Amino acid sequence: MIRATEGKLRIGCSGNHLLTDALVAFHRLYPGIELTVTELATEETRDGLLHNQLDVGVVFLPLFDEQLVYRPLYDEELVLAISTSHEYATYSHITIQQLAEVSLVLFPQKFLVRQMIDSACAELEIQLNPVMELSTLESQLHMAEQSVGGTILPKSYGKTVISEKVAIIPLADPAPRKKVGLVYRKDTSINPIISAFVDHLIMI
Repeated sequence: MIRATEGKLRIGCSGNHLLTDALVAFHRLYPGIELTVTELATEETRDGLLHNQLDVGVVFLPLFDEQLVYRPLYDEELVLAISTSHEYATYSHITIQQLAEVSLVLFPQKFLVRQMIDSACAELEIQLNPVMELSTLESQLHMAEQSVGGTILPKSYGKTVISEKVAIIPLADPAPRKKVGLVYRKDTSINPIISAFVDHLIMI
């Protein structure tokens, strides 16, 4: 246990779904520590850390900066979320090439999930032309439920989806993968609250 029983922790996160269970467990251990979680693109979290607007980030790696410390957590994969009325809804998996035949609702290009899928498509000389770009997973999922288009989601978020209107389809190998990790400034690594949060995520 840490000595500090009260304080604040400002967290930047590439998706709140990455932290939900960890936040519940951490709050139970340290109820006096106020947690503020802001959903940001990876580069926005980096900037927030460097400008002392955030204490720790949970982001897609790599994220290089000599002022920051990185701790990998796990590999993230991508899945397709699509209306159950679509023919692909019964598939056991879907290839990158097949994505080009689907109307898609995607993140704007500044988001790493979008960059992951665009990079995979570029290697195969495929270009996706989304019908809509939205900046939250929830809004993209809603569009899939309404049959506006399929959307590409992190697998960790796809596991949380409970909807009779949407099917979650894994991407076939070689599917895009990225490491998710913790990042924080070197000069704050001895902060007891940050250290406790880092240790908590590493252990779960």
